[in-house]
Amino acid sequence: IGVLDSAAAMPAKLSIFYGGLKVAGFAKNDVMVEYRSAGGDYARLRELVGGLLDRRVTLITAFGSPAALAAKAATAETPIVIAVNANPIEIGLVDNLNFSGTNVTGVAGMVIGRDHMRLELLHAAVPSASVFGFLLNPMNSNRHAQISQAHASAEKLGVRVKIIEASAGRDFDNVFAELAQTQGLVIADDEFFLSV
Repeated sequence: IGVLDSAAAMPAKLSIFYGGLKVAGFAKNDVMVEYRSAGGDYARLRELVGGLLDRRVTLITAFGSPAALAAKAATAETPIVIAVNANPIEIGLVDNLNFSGTNVTGVAGMVIGRDHMRLELLHAAVPSASVFGFLLNPMNSNRHAQISQAHASAEKLGVRVKIIEASAGRDFDNVFAELAQTQGLVIADDEFFLSV
């Protein structure tokens, strides 16, 4: 089994994965697992999934939308099991949630909208603020929906959001410089921010 992870290696994630195999009746030693992590560097995913396919894995488990999209782009034959926080139809992984018609299946959290709650909580904590930063990854397949919802939420609250983007560690000097122009920060859902 190939495991492709968009974020940095997380022991808890692998522990849950092995727990699932155990529930399915497999002992850890019964299955060879090839784990690859992009560490938040989504540009590496194509190479990593290629390496898994070179190893002739019989299944790819993809954690995160970027990993799932890279796996789907790389193969139409090897089964892919996804775990994503996005609507798989909207990001092009499947055409139908009931029957994908492809080699892709899995679970989707579809959590777009939590940022609205975060913005509301931040506004309640700092009611005098007029501008909040909204940090997102420009490589995220949900980017446009995140920006649209952030602006809509801010408008309802009578505040503005300043979109701040980061997709690599080197971007954070700019993030902190832009953050100085705001009175608070909401961090969008993205595997990258779990790995920095």
